[in-house]
Amino acid sequence: MKRKSFSALLSASAIMLLLPLACCKRMGIETETIKEERTIKLSDDRSESMTIGFDLEIPTGGIKDNALENVQECLIGNLFGDGGPDTCGSSSADRDGCDCTVDSDADIKDMIDQHIARLAAEYRRESAELLETLEDTDSELGCLNREFFYTARFGEPFRGLQSCVVETYSYTGGAHGSTARTGLCFSLTDGRRVLENDLFRHGYKETLDKLLRARLESKAKSEGFADSIFNRDIEANGNFYISPEGVNYIYGQYEIGPYSLGIIELDLSWDELEPILAR
Repeated sequence: MKRKSFSALLSASAIMLLLPLACCKRMGIETETIKEERTIKLSDDRSESMTIGFDLEIPTGGIKDNALENVQECLIGNLFGDGGPDTCGSSSADRDGCDCTVDSDADIKDMIDQHIARLAAEYRRESAELLETLEDTDSELGCLNREFFYTARFGEPFRGLQSCVVETYSYTGGAHGSTARTGLCFSLTDGRRVLENDLFRHGYKETLDKLLRARLESKAKSEGFADSIFNRDIEANGNFYISPEGVNYIYGQYEIGPYSLGIIELDLSWDELEPILAR
């Protein structure tokens, strides 16, 4: 089952929409939106293809230059770095250096081109290897179709912090695709990524885990999926984003229940969290 949430997939083989004027002005980080979608054929003599789409809010201003650079580097690392969605700041040690495997000085459009080129090369190489193992290769093979979509959205600033939610979707054959969602929280003062142990005071974990488990039970009961949960003993996983209402924790597919439950977010209000907040 392929992803339907991207607005109408465009049929042209290479389409690029750059929206430099769509600048989202807030009291915190300002952004510009870049949208691009491309469909790359496996080869001239085959009908299978790979579709890649981007819908990204890229930081462009609103905070000091050095802070802005830190935010840009962390976001770019999460989108294009080889380290995956936790690149740049998954721990206090690597957050300081923001060890991205990308050139943060490169133009974002160039980086998109480079990323697409890498995916296309991998797609054609892996597909060629698979075709060598199959007997009937004359008809279209659904297992050779691919889809990749990337989104990045900044929320409203609050308490000197602002978050971005990065989502990646991939379909590489099979019954359905896979979605990963990562919350990135930034200090508006220096642009550094704010981690869980920065946001909460020492000894917070037991209280936070209890709050999250209670919120899971109430959410499951109200939304009717209590019988589908296979992990009730959840813990704070460091994957969160903030808003003026509170802190939202993100639990990926299969972390709490079956694929059909999708990604589950648990929201905790600032009032609930006040006793364990570090700031």
